[in-house]
Amino acid sequence: MPQCAASLTACHLLMQGSDFSNVEKALKQYMPTLEYVAQKPSLYQSSAARLAAQGRRFLAVLAFHHLDIERRIQHYSKALDYSRLTEDANLQATMLNNMGIAYAPLKQPEQAMCYYQEALQLESALSPLVRSVLSSRVAFSQAQLGQEHEALVSLDKVRTVLPDHPENDPAFLFVDAGNTQMYAGWTYFELSRPYHSDTSPNKTHLERTWSAYMQITENPEQSVSERVRIQIVNHQAAAAIAQRDLEKFQRYFLEGVRGAKTLNS
Repeated sequence: MPQCAASLTACHLLMQGSDFSNVEKALKQYMPTLEYVAQKPSLYQSSAARLAAQGRRFLAVLAFHHLDIERRIQHYSKALDYSRLTEDANLQATMLNNMGIAYAPLKQPEQAMCYYQEALQLESALSPLVRSVLSSRVAFSQAQLGQEHEALVSLDKVRTVLPDHPENDPAFLFVDAGNTQMYAGWTYFELSRPYHSDTSPNKTHLERTWSAYMQITENPEQSVSERVRIQIVNHQAAAAIAQRDLEKFQRYFLEGVRGAKTLNS
């Protein structure tokens, strides 16, 4: 078990860069054993289930980079199942968060909110980092549902709850701290209503979109994984289109292509 835990910690560090192939190799080696132990009642079941949930989360992220949305959902679903075998509210809420955001590319905010509502039932037991991430996910789905006031309230909650030093949070190893700002950008972009042909995008929300992204990409104190940075770059390209800024779009689009090649995504 300690060897599996050390391997998953190494996978977490590798996922901050672009060495996804070694992550896949390590997971293929350790996951069968972890899942076997996690599925059998024993003194080690809870510990194995905790590690198996994190391993499945990594597999879901890898599936996302291969544009395999169905496999991504399957991995997150298994991760959620394993998290329920533990008594770790942070882990359960994180996996519920992940299940919710898996439906974002499918434009199914109602389905996502079902998972977030379940996670909110655990809120009193959650660490500040997990609570802030949950609020950022809720805000994005509320924006997708056209609930502007509720989405802005949720974003205010993110800023209030987010710890100054997320690396000290007990859930740091299985939560992408930089994601809160990314989802803030997503939320503002959704609120700008860029896809409605009958109206022009809301300029204020587009400016807030850029501000949220720039706080990550231009802030030397903000450390995020390379895969998250490239996600943000791709969304900056989308925001540039909404602003009708061809030069800016070209810059971020090409940077996103280069990043995708580096990640083999």
